Amino acid sequence: MTLNDPVLTDYQVRVNIQESAICGTQLGEWNQTRGLDNYLPHCFGHEAVGYVLEVGRLVDGLQEGDRVVVTWMKTHAMTDSISNFMEIASGKTVNFGECCTFIRRGVFPVNRIIKIDDSLENSTATLLGCAFLTAFAALKRATNGITCIDREIAIVGSGGIGLAVALLAKAFNIRATCIDLPNVINDLKNDNFEVEFLSTTESELNRFQYFPIVIICSGAVAAFELGEQLLQRNGGSMFIVGNPPFGSKVEFDVKPLLYGREIIGVGEKDVHLPEDIIDLVDLIKSGRLDANKLIRKSYPLSNINDAFKAASSGFGGRTVINIQY
Repeated sequence: MTLNDPVLTDYQVRVNIQESAICGTQLGEWNQTRGLDNYLPHCFGHEAVGYVLEVGRLVDGLQEGDRVVVTWMKTHAMTDSISNFMEIASGKTVNFGECCTFIRRGVFPVNRIIKIDDSLENSTATLLGCAFLTAFAALKRATNGITCIDREIAIVGSGGIGLAVALLAKAFNIRATCIDLPNVINDLKNDNFEVEFLSTTESELNRFQYFPIVIICSGAVAAFELGEQLLQRNGGSMFIVGNPPFGSKVEFDVKPLLYGREIIGVGEKDVHLPEDIIDLVDLIKSGRLDANKLIRKSYPLSNINDAFKAASSGFGGRTVINIQY
């Protein structure tokens, strides 16, 4: 599909997208588990890396040629209206939202754009827009800003966010155990992650005692149930990152909340931009965070359906899309 190139408004940036990645949000849109879609046709994607082609009249601090991360999370920069995209052949409106990155050349509000240097590979840099950004927020929230590092953490789910939390925990020498289905764990164990993995089989789960901190990085209802089982009986904190399928409900035992247990949601409110991305770039450049391990598969944009099928098969980590091919 070929779209038009809208004229920029004052606070917009035109970006030549190099690479993007498939998040659980896009999987939910693709397999229609996020409920009725009232905005078809629409573009996908919400984390990417690219180069600035043009900036709006009032955009400050960016210029043509700058390398940038595109993220669905917002800075405090000024913003204005969303551009109208149309398919050139039919004239039909295509919903673009404020951050859609499965496109070769997109228009974004400046508050979704973070400038970075050229030190990171494209495939690594694209993961800063959601996977590592969300994981960093979750880990900091769960460990009081990376100060509580003497307590073991359980991470339920080894997708893009879960595995990113585990890799970040390793970077900070925080003890963490990543838990997922046996087929996912067996696949991940075949690679040299240097991360503790545990499958959900009964024999595996009998190996450990309860965890004081559990981070839920899966949207499966069973993941929330497992997280509650893993949490220490009196006290303990569960941090929720995963989104259950549309219309599903998750049940929790209320009584432990009366004895000090906490259930805490983690999201955009816990992210600090651009500081978090600057910190993540420094971690990668220093060699403490091996971000490339998060990438499990890579596809050209022309094979996007194959990429979605692969990403939904449950092999863990992130699937990256090379937008220019």
